[in-house]
This record gives sequence, C-alpha cells and structure tokens, in this order.
Amino acid sequence: MEIQNKTVMVLGAGGMVGQALCKAFVREKPKTLVLASLYEHETTRLAEALQKEFGEALPKLKLAWGNLLVRQSQKDLTKQELLDNTKIRHQMIEDLLESFNHDGLTQSALYHLIQQYQPDILVDTLNFATALPVSDNLHAAREVLSAAKKEDISELAIEKLLLSQESLQLARHVQILFNALLEAKTKMYVKVGNTGHYGLKPSLPSRPALLKTALAGAHSLLLHLASQTDHAPVIKEIKPKAIIAWKNIGFGPITHRGRAVLLEEITMPDALLLTDKLTRNLVRKPKYMKHAGEPVALTAPFIDIGENGSFAMEEFHFLTAAKKLGFATPQDVADETLAEISGENTGFDAITAIDHAAMGPTYRAGLAREKALRQLKALVEKSGVDSVAFQLMGPPRLSKLLYEAHLLKTIYGNARMILDTEVETLSKNIEKRLSEQPDLISKIVSIGIPILLSKGNRLLRGSRMAVPFEISGKPENHFEATETNINRWAFEGWVDLRPQNMLQWQKTLQKIPAEHLTTSLEISTAAGLMLNGEN
Repeated sequence: MEIQNKTVMVLGAGGMVGQALCKAFVREKPKTLVLASLYEHETTRLAEALQKEFGEALPKLKLAWGNLLVRQSQKDLTKQELLDNTKIRHQMIEDLLESFNHDGLTQSALYHLIQQYQPDILVDTLNFATALPVSDNLHAAREVLSAAKKEDISELAIEKLLLSQESLQLARHVQILFNALLEAKTKMYVKVGNTGHYGLKPSLPSRPALLKTALAGAHSLLLHLASQTDHAPVIKEIKPKAIIAWKNIGFGPITHRGRAVLLEEITMPDALLLTDKLTRNLVRKPKYMKHAGEPVALTAPFIDIGENGSFAMEEFHFLTAAKKLGFATPQDVADETLAEISGENTGFDAITAIDHAAMGPTYRAGLAREKALRQLKALVEKSGVDSVAFQLMGPPRLSKLLYEAHLLKTIYGNARMILDTEVETLSKNIEKRLSEQPDLISKIVSIGIPILLSKGNRLLRGSRMAVPFEISGKPENHFEATETNINRWAFEGWVDLRPQNMLQWQKTLQKIPAEHLTTSLEISTAAGLMLNGEN
C-alpha cells in the first residue's frame, strides 16, 4: 500500500519500536502522522525529537495520549485511580461482562481515537500482555482462594479477580478495535506483537511467561479471525520472538517497577537457621545501607531494553546470544513492518502464516457435504417436516434470516413473485400464514427467536429469547422497549414481519441474476445475500 499522502497512526509511538516506526514513516511522506502513547510527556518528547531531526520535511503531526483499554472518560486515570474508584470499578466490570454492543463501542477511548483521526494505516505496537500483567491475575486468584478458605471473601477481592481476566479483556479489545476500524474505513492494520515469553532455550519458560505466551497466541488467532471477516481491512502481524533492544546504555540507579533497588545492609550474624518455614517477604522492616543519611540505590552500568527493564552487562551478554533469546533492533522491526505495508512478502506476517498453516475446507468434505444435503432433503420430503434452524450454533441473526426466507419461499416460491408484491401485502400474508400454522410459530419461538408482528407493536415469544443478549449475572434484567432498541433487536435476532423489513428483502433479492429469479428460492442463499449486503 502506498504510504505517501495517507494518514498514518502509530499506537505506542513513544516506545522503542514506535519511535523507529515514526521515523521510518516520515521518510515515506504521509499526509498526517498521528502519534499516540500512554503518557503525554512521551508523545510530546517524540514530536520534539522528530521536529529536530526532520525539520521542514516533517508531515503534519497529531498528538494523542491515554489508556486505550478503558472508556474515553477514564483514559487519563492511573491504574490505581481506576481500581480505587468504586463507581468506575463497577462500570469496568459491567463493560467486561456485558454482551458487546454499540454503546460500549462508542464509549471506548480506542474507538474515539480512531474515529477522530480516521487513519488509512494503523500500526499498533502496544503490548497487551504488559498492559494486563498475568501476575495481577495470579495474585487476585490466590487472594480470593485464601479468603474463601477463611470464609471471608470481600467484594473488592472478587472485583479485582474479574478485572484481571485477560481473555475477557482481550476479546473485548479486539471487538472494539475491529468495529472502530470498519467505521473509520481504515485500509490496513498492522500489529507489532510478540511471542509472550522470554525463557531460555531449550528450557520451558516459567508459568507467568507461559500465560503471557497463551495471551500472545490468542491475540494472533483473534486477529486472524478478524482478517477473514467480509470487508475487513488488510490485517497483518509482525511477531518478533527475540528481545527488542535497546533503548539506552548508561550508568546509574537500577529500578524495579519504577522504584530504585535499594541496597540492604545484611551481615553474617543476620544469617537465619533453616529450622522453620521460610517466607518470601521478611516480617521485619529492612535495613538499608545509607550515605549522608539517605538509603543507597544499586548503581551500575546497564542496558535499558524498554518494557522488560534493564540488564546488567553479563545478563545481556548471556541472554542475547544467538542460541539463547537473541535480540532484534527496533529498526529491524520497523523495516519489516514498512515492507509488509508496501506489499512485500517478508515471510514475517504471522496472520498470513496462520492462514497458510491452518487446514481449511477439503475437496473430499465438499463431496461429503453434497451427499449429506441430499440425505437431509430426502428426509424432509419423506417426513413432511421442514428443517430450517435450531439456534444451537451461530448467531441469532442467521436463524432469523433463515426463517424469514423460509416463510417467503413457502408463500411465494421464487424471488420474482416476492419482488412483484407490495411490501405491505408481503407482511400481511406472512402474518396470516403464521396465524393458520401455530405449529410453525411454536418451532420458531421455541428455539429463542421471537416474531415481531407486522405493525411492530406486538411480539410472539417463548420462554427464552436469544435477543436481547443476556447480561452476565443478570438473567432477570429488564430492557426498555424503545423504538431504537426494537429496531436493533429485530435486526439481531427477531423474525421481523414489518413492511420495512420486507423492503430490505426485496432490495437484496434484486441482486439475484435475472435468469434465476423464477427458480425456486434457495433459503440459505437468500439469507447469505442479506448477510453479505449488510457487511
């Protein structure tokens, strides 16, 4: 894809790879370059560095910052501020557990950012596994388990456990991302991911590293699924399996999770007798070495490799050897990313690799499918019982479309007859047919698909409904039957007998080639045309 004169957005622009990408993009002369980072100072510092390096050759820069995994109103709050606020914490849990909907989409900070700048190309360098540390999940689970044994579980502990569920967070994130890209008509999305582990070859990594790898793998598979969706943007993922280094080499205090590592004053008499159980943390207050009355920090030469912290010289020497972890430079990742965007086949796109490696439909299965359909059709004809939908697999939208097509075919036979009939008459005749066949009504509503009658103010329903989607933990939740909600529910999974829906069917059936208009309507084909037209 041509980069020149396009709007390019880089998420995680302040990181090592993000900075390298931004410099590489500038040389390709985009119309606008959007720099997005977690912190304002990261974004402004990068913008100043680009201005100093490229001067008048710099494209129009747009700066953005904030946490993209929360609502727009919460993007500038710290993690602790989010967790400490009861109202926000409950809102986050509701967002996580509630079925995905358009309201949840439009509240998202990520959605707002993408809609604001409408990027042609979006490159995402955010490390999801770092944004959601697996250690939080393990800690929250242990806390709840310990409290359960004491029969003293706090609501806060349960809430923290819910918010630490990475798979739920990841699935919601990909849903928001994909829908935002579709609405913005973004042409290409490139994820700069990772393999999630930094274990030594050939040793199996630690459990936290394995969990990070599981998350990284799930992320790739979700992106692959999104790439297969109709009208999706081009989706790629560059997935380095080596450490990306380095950010800085220097001499100074060593930090751990943002705090200096202080030197503890331990002498030989402090040795413990190994007669009792050991605890990971000392009960007594640590005693630190001091200089001029202040604790002394561990100070040494270091190499800063970004989100993975700093390595000592010997650690770096050992870990980055070719037969251990190895390492790649940010420029390497940027070069391969731009090559993929430009249309080159680098061999490093994980989405293409999954697509080629995953087994798809086979010729033998195609023949078997035809045989199965013949057998099913024979059973339908012999028994006189139609087999349309059971709503055991697939979205309610599919079941409702199949039954609507079945009703149209039962009364009118072919697309030509449907197109030649007034929409009000279509609605009236289908409703009349249903009133004459209560067993057909029973079949439809018993699988969870309600029937919205032609005037739009009466609903036939069974004991359960697939739509509206259930809110987790609130099976008895009430929904407001507003016009907007009714229209959405009818679209998502109600057989809709209103004239406006009949008009939509007519518009769709007009796409059938003229020579096939008078042949018997194929139910699954008609439903497929409706789905494809919506996409």
